[in-house]
Amino acid sequence: MSIRRTHFAGTWYPTGNSLKKSIERYLKNATSHTIHHYTQGIICPHAGLVYSGPTMAYSWLPVRDNLARRNKQGQQIKRVFILGPSHQSYTTKCLLTGHSSWETPFGDVQVDTKTNKELMKKAPKIFNKMGSNTDSNEHSLELQLPFLTYILEASEIQIVPIMVGQLSSKSQKSVSQILQEYFLDPHNFFIISTDFCHWGSNFDYQKTIKGVSPIWKSIEKIDRLGMDAIETLQPNLFTKYLEKYENTICGSVPLLLFMRSVDKEKFSLKFVHYEQSNKVEDKNDMSVSYAAGIFQKNEEN
Repeated sequence: MSIRRTHFAGTWYPTGNSLKKSIERYLKNATSHTIHHYTQGIICPHAGLVYSGPTMAYSWLPVRDNLARRNKQGQQIKRVFILGPSHQSYTTKCLLTGHSSWETPFGDVQVDTKTNKELMKKAPKIFNKMGSNTDSNEHSLELQLPFLTYILEASEIQIVPIMVGQLSSKSQKSVSQILQEYFLDPHNFFIISTDFCHWGSNFDYQKTIKGVSPIWKSIEKIDRLGMDAIETLQPNLFTKYLEKYENTICGSVPLLLFMRSVDKEKFSLKFVHYEQSNKVEDKNDMSVSYAAGIFQKNEEN
């Protein structure tokens, strides 16, 4: 059995009891939001836990709080799709892990290798396996595991980690049609792993909105315009937003894929929290933004 070992434990997030205490503290400090039905997916950041952990908790809190009701209704989460961008290597494909299980701080979790084979069979020109170095070095997927395996029993779920590259419009359409089939299954759960604005000279992005100051408020305005577009679940509006503001949202393609996959009549998206790693006052400063979003089933009339 091939196991992917944790690559960022002890650096990007703590280990052992320290990790458990951190997650519990973040969840305790997060504000609960009313969820009428079960959540089908979340938008969740993937920076180091000390930076994005508080926002991650806002994504995961309603999932935790609705587990009992979900299980009672026979809609247990059995399979978790994790869609994240590639930070270390360029690709125009969707890359799947070649491992059969992933080590996590709360126990090993099995990879759904059957679903991986299905995806590669349905779109062999788009879905490929990633190399071991690419797999190990990408943080956007692994950083979802601490909260995931703390809230859901690692032994009771399978994961489908997907590294999403810079897909063409044609490829996006093909992948979204495939993912839509899985989204219809209430036992499946989706995590869209993304940070929002990466602002500063190091990120080659210092756009501001005229008349909005200080800089951190301008950054927030740019982010919230994007969040508003995403909440419509209309990919064309989000695409136009990206063209206008060129916001450095690293998971923009995973977001677009999911927006195309969602049944807009049955599900809605709501952002429930927003933070910045630093309140930028000067052009020499830098920051990364984090947002928590919830995909939930609409109330039935």
